[in-house]
Amino acid sequence: MFFNVLALFCFSSCLALYAAAPEVLPPSDTPQTPPIQPALSTAENIKKILDLVRRGVVVVDVKTYASTDSEKRSAWTGSGFIVFIDPKEDFAIIATNRHVAGDMTVSTYTIKFSNGTTTTAKLLYFDPLFDFAFLKIEKSKLPKDAIALELSKQPLELNTSVYTMGNSAKDEFSTYKCTVFSLYEMLGPFAEQSVKFAGLTIPGASGSPGFDENGRVVLIVYGGKGTSGAGLPIAYIADALDFLKQGKTPPRRTLGIVPQYVSLEDMVKADLISVQAMQEYLNAFPDANNKVLMINSRLPGYDAFKAFEPGDILWKVNGELIGPKLYEMDRIVNHFPADKPIVVSFYRKGELKDVQIHSYALSLAPAEAMINFADAAWIQNSEFIKLFLGCAGEGVFMLGVGQTSPFRTLFNGDLPPFFLDTRIVQMTEMDGKALKSLKDLEELIPTLMKKTYFTVKYIDFMGMIGLGLFTPADREERLAVVKYESKFDSPKFYHFNNQTHEWDTVDLHAPAKTPEIPQKDSKGFMPSSPTKIDITKK
Repeated sequence: MFFNVLALFCFSSCLALYAAAPEVLPPSDTPQTPPIQPALSTAENIKKILDLVRRGVVVVDVKTYASTDSEKRSAWTGSGFIVFIDPKEDFAIIATNRHVAGDMTVSTYTIKFSNGTTTTAKLLYFDPLFDFAFLKIEKSKLPKDAIALELSKQPLELNTSVYTMGNSAKDEFSTYKCTVFSLYEMLGPFAEQSVKFAGLTIPGASGSPGFDENGRVVLIVYGGKGTSGAGLPIAYIADALDFLKQGKTPPRRTLGIVPQYVSLEDMVKADLISVQAMQEYLNAFPDANNKVLMINSRLPGYDAFKAFEPGDILWKVNGELIGPKLYEMDRIVNHFPADKPIVVSFYRKGELKDVQIHSYALSLAPAEAMINFADAAWIQNSEFIKLFLGCAGEGVFMLGVGQTSPFRTLFNGDLPPFFLDTRIVQMTEMDGKALKSLKDLEELIPTLMKKTYFTVKYIDFMGMIGLGLFTPADREERLAVVKYESKFDSPKFYHFNNQTHEWDTVDLHAPAKTPEIPQKDSKGFMPSSPTKIDITKK
């Protein structure tokens, strides 16, 4: 997982489930969700639906060998569900959470089906920001009765009954009945529309499919707090899946703004929008629950930084009234021609304004490369860092500092592991050499391994204060000297290969010659150094 800060919203054990609804029925020999009759309120029919869904749900076991967390090697379990089985080629696609697949982790995946058989999977795609991902498996390894679950095309409604099935608390294929009580939530650090439902959610429930009484998947679970859970509307999964089935990368673009839900009533009271506009809004979105989207921040380096101000209230995108529907805004932005400006209408201090701005492509490239060096993880500027720290330019960032890392001295104290995991430091210079990309670090590491002491220049964006701890969060460059024990380090460069869907590994130093270890003799004794005996007669 990228940062443990996400643990506030995600389960400690992870589950992932996958679903898809082909528009045209494949040949009869292709496993798929059979036509489902309208649900009846009988235990017998509910059992038939659960039996059916179970054939598309899987357990995902993950082993991690490198990570941006200080816990470099770990393992967890989650769930997923089959969303596509190719009628011609030998592959199938499973949907899961991004944090189940592992955010910036070098991992392997074992898939377990409902009949108890297992196979291996490869990482196919994970979203640059939102909490969903896809794994790829060989179709020939599927059980004969395996199916791709059908994804609902109908928007969720309040008080809808939803069932979840997954690996909660490692109880494989356990099922719970839930009720949707909120449609417009933003629970993580990113602007992804979420829904909340009442029902048991315990560690391990992330990634479970939420499906209706007809067996159609309506959401994918990504977090919760025991008595309630949160998930993404399944439309996020369906949109990306349409492109993956064609062998294409899903388009992911942004306007460069970070909105948040605020009280519509409060905006009227503060004279930020008119009573008449509020009435138009409520008529269009009666289930908005008094929520409207307000721009919380803008990302440096985007047109939006000059076009908008914090507090602007989003109203329309390309003439379409958006209301609380964050997903609809994402859909418009992702599919609108990149070379044409998008018209955004917004309220500023009670006045309706229009602006034309271009969207920008979100990149997965920074998340597909990582260096492990000196018990820390090193990456280039990513979409997460841009959003989290407001850093738009190039740069090399260090995170996941381990207990034995020489870079712990940068934090002036013995910080608990959680705080080490969540600290992000930009390293601007090492041993007098500027760092602008991972390539710079890669070329510098062999030189650093010949030294015991070297200087670093860095920016600590978060700062700290406490007894014996004080670093201003002023984003100023600082210098430190670190002591490096190179003989205990094995620096590696990891790069995700989009052709093989695996992580390629490169050692960044020439391995030292392994000394020969003396072997015990037949009596179990280690041979001693030969002793010269003078046998010269005196």
